[in-house]
Amino acid sequence: MPDVTPSILPIILAEMDTIFNTKATVNPELTNNPVTFPAILEKQNVNIDPLFVGAGERCTGVRVIYQIADVTTLPTSSATPIAGECDLTTGDRMSTKAVEYDFNTFIKPSIQVNDEDCDNLVKYAQRVAFLLAQKMHLITRTLNEDAITLLETNKSVADPALGVDDVTVVAGEYTITGAQFWKGEGAADTLAIFDQMARKIGLPNNYYIISGTALRVPYDLARDKSVNDNQRSFALTFQRRDIYWDEDNLDVIAGAECVYLVDPNAIVFYPYAEYPQADANLTGDQYKWGDKNNTLRFSLPLQYYNMYQDGDLSMMPVMFANNGQMEQVYIDVRYQKTCNSTDTKYGKPSLDHVWELDFVGLLDVIPKEGDNSGIVRVNKAV
Repeated sequence: MPDVTPSILPIILAEMDTIFNTKATVNPELTNNPVTFPAILEKQNVNIDPLFVGAGERCTGVRVIYQIADVTTLPTSSATPIAGECDLTTGDRMSTKAVEYDFNTFIKPSIQVNDEDCDNLVKYAQRVAFLLAQKMHLITRTLNEDAITLLETNKSVADPALGVDDVTVVAGEYTITGAQFWKGEGAADTLAIFDQMARKIGLPNNYYIISGTALRVPYDLARDKSVNDNQRSFALTFQRRDIYWDEDNLDVIAGAECVYLVDPNAIVFYPYAEYPQADANLTGDQYKWGDKNNTLRFSLPLQYYNMYQDGDLSMMPVMFANNGQMEQVYIDVRYQKTCNSTDTKYGKPSLDHVWELDFVGLLDVIPKEGDNSGIVRVNKAV
């Protein structure tokens, strides 16, 4: 009977089943690409300080730190020399501001594989690899939906007096009306309108765009037409903007064709995994829980399929930015095996192998200053 140790799990994950590789309709849930969640994580611009309190240093939350100048007024300009003092005794200072958060996102699914399973055409190791990868993809999709809901819940209140051409407020939402703004070269006007909206509302120049299907057709046409000298500027207009295309999820969850303009400083994410990372350098004793079930505990990199619809089984690791550095997202795993005396077709005992995948993390917004939450929704209307 097979046994699974954490050190060989990366090898199992690498041994992805390719029998149904060319028939993506068998697993349509894997053709749905989570885009918003990875984009938010990679673009966030925060300095995160984990808080460790109490026995065993159990993590109880995180603190986001940012700097504030105590004096923000412009210095005085003089037409004559300004007298200086021999002793420099005063000056403007800076402070730090911190916001403390507790973890607010918890996901805990499980998978089970029987080591005999006589009627299954796929080998044990391949079943383990596929189920672990499939479940991690679904976890990422859940987090992706949570991220879109976060954008929608925390969007800035639309201001009818914004004063940007071709932007009106309809049913409480910023709206750009007219097919000419969402087709062909007219979409370039829409991107310029986004820039003006961002400036008026107070988003920084490095804001990014999360779009569903609203701008996808003109974007594809811009790439195709870029070979024509008269159309290259149209393609460059898109290339100058930081756009992520969540066509599978955004419009469905938001309830309309829309885009979100997002300040990288507006959202904070932080994952928490406390079990040792599965690799060949740790011994089995370091993984053992020590309970009566001989539970193993370890952590794995969180990954998702990003090209399954293209017939490619490659997976993408979920990464997040912390103080300008990219870090890997891990999930905790518990593994147990138990006897199943009636599972085989011949009535022979076998082993059931069960894995619990445990994600714990923080996904929230930075408290807004004034009316600008750092998230702006713009609806498409034609």
